[in-house]
Amino acid sequence: MTGDTSSRSISQEQINAFGLASGGTGLIHTDPEYARRTKFGAPLVQGLYLFALVERQLAERDPKWAERGVLEATFVGPVKAGEEFHVEITDDADDADQTGRVLVRASTPEGEAIAGSAWLRSR
Repeated sequence: MTGDTSSRSISQEQINAFGLASGGTGLIHTDPEYARRTKFGAPLVQGLYLFALVERQLAERDPKWAERGVLEATFVGPVKAGEEFHVEITDDADDADQTGRVLVRASTPEGEAIAGSAWLRSR
């Protein structure tokens, strides 16, 4: 396999719905007036929501992901409501042990948001 990319923006309504479903209802996510007064200047998408989008893309890439997938990633920067969120998954050229490791990078127009790698556990 080579690389897979996707882009989307996440609306305030989607952030609110995810917050209700997951318990991620902190004011930085769900209260635009409060969020505007923070250093970010806008509501932020919940980290779990962002990871779920990355995992969906990994599952589309490999149907075995749901049962054996491992994602190790770090949040590098925020993703604001309505901002374009771009995910890129590429083969890891340094995968010497042949685990099928891929590199995961996600970004917004303001910069990197998530960095890490993923692979399938052996049974």
